[in-house]
Amino acid sequence: MILTSNYGEAGAVDRYGPAIGLPDALSGHNSFWWWGRPPNDATTAVVIGYDPSYLRRFFSSVRLAGHLANGLGVADDEEGQPIVVATGPRAPWSTIWPQLRHYG
Repeated sequence: MILTSNYGEAGAVDRYGPAIGLPDALSGHNSFWWWGRPPNDATTAVVIGYDPSYLRRFFSSVRLAGHLANGLGVADDEEGQPIVVATGPRAPWSTIWPQLRHYG
């Protein structure tokens, strides 16, 4: 599963991801939160845009895999955001999901 910190990241994954076999993104940002949470049996997440130290509240293993880079020299809000592989949710998603809801 792919979890993003904002709806822009989620929208990009949903727009461009299917062509390379990616699943739909999930996000706790704004109305994306209402579109659903991960199933409780999801144990691994590719997480975009969250600080790894924040994710350690929710996962037992958090590994930085890289950073977003548009490769075009265009400065935007997403450039440099972390890409993390997180495993071992510390609680069921039904408990974690409400804590990831945020507006802004």
